Amino acid sequence: PAAGTPIEGKGVTICKYPYDPTVVLGYLSAVFLVASTVAGYLSLFYPYKGKSIPQAALFRSTSFLVFFNIALATAGLAAAFILWPTI
Repeated sequence: PAAGTPIEGKGVTICKYPYDPTVVLGYLSAVFLVASTVAGYLSLFYPYKGKSIPQAALFRSTSFLVFFNIALATAGLAAAFILWPTI
């Protein structure tokens, strides 16, 4: 094989590859993406100086709705790009 150590068996060759942390790092980056997305979502609705704006009022604003949808789409696209090579 191009990489790894061949182990000969009875009519079978098994290749033992060195440990590769790519999969672990990929899942770890996905976990941090979810954490940052949740933190960003919560920061949109966190009360400022003890006063909160109702979510219904925020979503009536067209510019907020566009921003929110772009942020969700970006998070989804980032998740796809992170998980695609990881899985």
